[in-house]
Amino acid sequence: MLTQAQYSAINPHHHVWVHASAGTGKTFVLTYRLLRLLLEGVRPERIVALTFTQHAGKEMMQRLYSLLEDIMCSQEQCKEILETCIGHAPNLDQIQRAQKLWSQILDTSLNIQTLHSFCQTILHTFPLEAGLPGTFKILDEHQGLTVWYQQQERVFSVFYPASLEVQSALRRLAARYTLNQITLHLKALWHRASDVIFPTQHSRPPQASPPPVLCPNRLAQLIEYLGPQYSVKLKGLNFSWDHPHYQAFFLTQQGMPRKKLLPNKVPSYLKEWLEEAQKNLWCTLRHERHFSAWQDTQDFCQIFSEIYHHYTQYKKERGLLDFSDLLHKTIDLLQNPHYMGWVYSQLDQKIHHVLVDEAQDTSPAQWKILSLLSEIWNTHPQKTFFVVGDPKQCIYGFQGADLDQFYKTKKHFQACLEQNGISFYSVHLTHSFRSYSCILNVINEVFRTDHAMDFKPHTAPSHRQGGLVELLPLLEPPAGKSSGTFIAHMWVQRIQNWISQEIVLQCTGRSIKKEDILILVSKRCSLYEAFSRALSSKKLWIRETSKKSLKDTLLVQDILALIRWLLAPQDDWSLVHLFKSPLFGVSEADLLAVEIFHRNKKSLWEHLESRKIEPWSTYVETLAQWKKVFFQTTPFQFMHWWIYTPWLRARYTAWPNAMAILDKILALLFNFCQEQGKGWSQWIEMLSLDTLTFKHSTEKGVGLLTIHSAKGLESPVVIIPDLSMDVRGKDSFVYTPEGPWKLNVLTDNEDPWYKHYARRQDEEHRRILYVAMTRAQERLYCSSLKDSQPYQDIHSALLKLGVSVQWDLDIGTTKGKRVLRYG
Repeated sequence: MLTQAQYSAINPHHHVWVHASAGTGKTFVLTYRLLRLLLEGVRPERIVALTFTQHAGKEMMQRLYSLLEDIMCSQEQCKEILETCIGHAPNLDQIQRAQKLWSQILDTSLNIQTLHSFCQTILHTFPLEAGLPGTFKILDEHQGLTVWYQQQERVFSVFYPASLEVQSALRRLAARYTLNQITLHLKALWHRASDVIFPTQHSRPPQASPPPVLCPNRLAQLIEYLGPQYSVKLKGLNFSWDHPHYQAFFLTQQGMPRKKLLPNKVPSYLKEWLEEAQKNLWCTLRHERHFSAWQDTQDFCQIFSEIYHHYTQYKKERGLLDFSDLLHKTIDLLQNPHYMGWVYSQLDQKIHHVLVDEAQDTSPAQWKILSLLSEIWNTHPQKTFFVVGDPKQCIYGFQGADLDQFYKTKKHFQACLEQNGISFYSVHLTHSFRSYSCILNVINEVFRTDHAMDFKPHTAPSHRQGGLVELLPLLEPPAGKSSGTFIAHMWVQRIQNWISQEIVLQCTGRSIKKEDILILVSKRCSLYEAFSRALSSKKLWIRETSKKSLKDTLLVQDILALIRWLLAPQDDWSLVHLFKSPLFGVSEADLLAVEIFHRNKKSLWEHLESRKIEPWSTYVETLAQWKKVFFQTTPFQFMHWWIYTPWLRARYTAWPNAMAILDKILALLFNFCQEQGKGWSQWIEMLSLDTLTFKHSTEKGVGLLTIHSAKGLESPVVIIPDLSMDVRGKDSFVYTPEGPWKLNVLTDNEDPWYKHYARRQDEEHRRILYVAMTRAQERLYCSSLKDSQPYQDIHSALLKLGVSVQWDLDIGTTKGKRVLRYG
């Protein structure tokens, strides 16, 4: 049965804004609300469900299809599902209507898509109104970056007719940054192009004035007083203020003022004189850094604007849109006073109910679209708007997610609805169906006073009582051993002990297996690599989902070898590669047996064509067929045909990720073939790029993921091995209402925007800790290499809730220390 909060959330007649805490059945609620709408007679094409990722959309679709299959196939299951959905036993009419939903879904389309796909649909529906060609195409992120780098190279070329301002900006940046650093900074701005303003509205600081020149007479007095032994140290004062030796006398290597400049025996008037000079130098350098930060910001934004102009022109000439364009073109369309009446009237007829998933990860531009669309429903009591998200899991700020906008938009929706006399319901889901009570009690204790997270205590069902939370003492690696290697080997040893002791998990009803364990690290760093090596050395292996370069996979290397040979049949190396690959599986001994072809000065292919013995004749016949189709079709047509040949599928479908790789290749090739004049040579060059990646996943072994990658997952046992590690490095820019501001030029204390940036980072780090802890179902283990705020918070919670027990694993430096344990 559903909780009362869940019943409120799935009511198909209400506008609902759901705060769904981790493990409280967010996808379940979304799926059942869709089912309730369909049961109420809403046509599938009148419903739009917007998700943050395509994966989330597929999961929602699969769950709904699974429900509809169960409803159609079994009368008992149908009654059970409907009773859960509507809260009471269904009547015959409701059962019959439910069992017709499957065929209804097949006849029409259910719109479950990402917001970008939804915008693409709107723009394809109203291309003239949006000022776009009807055949516009979409650039994915890789294609967009490729075009961006091309335009950057154009602007950086010595032949580019740059203005004096652009030339000056390039010279200043080249003097302070490497080409790679400039490229990375411009790429960061490209990802947030809509937030870039040029010229920025930051006030221009005054340029630094040189400090007063030191008085030679005073300097001579100082040297005379201290004697010749100090002459070398004081020599730096003879240089100008901007010389490194001069600055080294007054400042530390970190650039901070030295606390002691002279021995105590020096007269006070000389000390005060030097301290005043130090103060003047520090003031000048601070003004200089502030001006440099402003100048760097202006220069980067100017160069970005110059490249972006050509980038935009390139897209316009070819009818291309990137993901950012999809959002902003849709906003422009919905705000265009000439067409908005017509556009809204059409959308009003087509869309009656909107559901938004993962709302906490929505960017300001996406919220703007949702706010504009909500105008359709604000005055119509029969149309509904449903939003579900969890502010505590907003961890994608670096991608533009704006939590402040989450709350602002909620208030806007509520005010608009109440102004029109329509009820607005805010629902909080806090009853977790994932984690056991001990884990939830610790989470409640850690976050209960965190008002920025809008935290409400979590509860567990009666069958999820118990569990275990453990915090190890601060770990100290022995001398000569890296901290990453030390902590990885310690946890791998514990994992081996758990498996060998056959500890039974309550949530699975069996002894613990390596697949039940998930290790979460802050980022892919030395600690991640240390765990990877330690797990592999103990044959525990790694269950992971990560991005892997396409060109590094054996399957893609085999495909490249095939294409190279088809283009040049005399290429013996590529043909040998093919024969040794799973396509043919020829051993080296068999290949050596046909080496006689060298004596006849024939190519390997010519020699094999003349051999009429098996299995070579079959191989030659197969390759000849591929060669014939290769030259009769387009690249996409050939690859699509070849991938689905029984020969290929019999040899590769059992390979890990083979189908994912082949699907990725087909998608890339389809987009590639849309551009005229591109052939196999360009395709080989493109497929060889490092930037082409796919999601690589393995099913067996211990899970090893970053916390961001683990969002949405769960595991019986979760290990957070280092609570003290930074989640990610400092960004290049902070984005403000006045435009971007360059970080890392001023010190943190000097930077006017760093405090704002640091506060937002600290809040996001707290949310990342929440995401990590809520992945655990039954057991949560934590440790840390150094004292940190997350460590202190969990330590305080366990001091209050748990007990201190003797450390049970001898690893040298922690021997004799005690562990905090609860459960």
